[in-house]
Amino acid sequence: MAETTQSALDENPQTIVETSTPETSFNTNASIYIGQVDYSSTPEELTEFFSTAGNVVQVTIPGHPLKPQGYAYLEFSDESSVQNAIESLNGSDFKGRALKVFYPSTIIFSLNDSKRRNP
Repeated sequence: MAETTQSALDENPQTIVETSTPETSFNTNASIYIGQVDYSSTPEELTEFFSTAGNVVQVTIPGHPLKPQGYAYLEFSDESSVQNAIESLNGSDFKGRALKVFYPSTIIFSLNDSKRRNP
């Protein structure tokens, strides 16, 4: 069974995702989606960068460190930091890329949209 699982992971590496555990699940009201994240970025670097908007509790970069997907989810300790991050850091330069900072529900909607339009 372990060989089958490893084989499946080797064929489809994007299934390896850094996720939160039940004890540390995301508070979606205090979370943001960050797009255009440089592939070499680490959770620690994003924590430091977004700490100007508020106290960062958790950062998840899907696929990190094996095959990052170019986006991340970040949770603050309070909901007021979310609006602060969106207003002050959306479009800001991080490692030479203009970050896109949104509420997570905005992105989930656009990914489920059959036309895949940008919000």
